[in-house]
Order: sequence, then structure tokens, then C-alpha cells
Amino acid sequence: MVLIIYFSSSFTISSLFVNDEVKLNYKLFPEYSKPPSNISYESLDTSIATISNKGVLKGISSGKVNVKITMDSIVKTFEISVISKIITGDED
Repeated sequence: MVLIIYFSSSFTISSLFVNDEVKLNYKLFPEYSKPPSNISYESLDTSIATISNKGVLKGISSGKVNVKITMDSIVKTFEISVISKIITGDED
């Protein structure tokens, strides 16, 4: 799965399952004529979710976490809920 990160105040991601991964990408503003020279990703609570330097977000345990993305001088922080998958049926 790929999510596009728009650096605007209206963008949010709502949830991710524990052990699932999602690749975060960015969409350039029209005023950019070339890709940013620097983009970084940071999970503010790695016990709930981690994020690689390539933007792969992984749910670790249930809870809410803030993820920060910096693109040159633009910073966007958003909250994501990591939730457990519900397993139904016999486990035999």
C-alpha cells in the first residue's frame, strides 16, 4: 500500500494494524520545480510504530503515535492509531 503525503493542514492518516507496513510518499507542491533535497521521517513513539528512512511505517503495538515528516524546511506531524487485528473463528 502507498499513501501520498500532501503537506497541507487537512491531511491525516487514521489507522494502521499491528505488524502491517505502509510506504509513505510525498506529493510536491506546484512551486517545487524539483524533488526536495532532504526528506526525513520520525516516529515519536517507536514502541507503537516505527518508520524507516525510506518512509516505511510499521505498526508495533496498539496505541496512538505522532509521525513527523520533514521535507527541506517544511514539517508535517500527524497522528495515527495502531490497532490490533481481530481474529475470529477456531484456532485449532
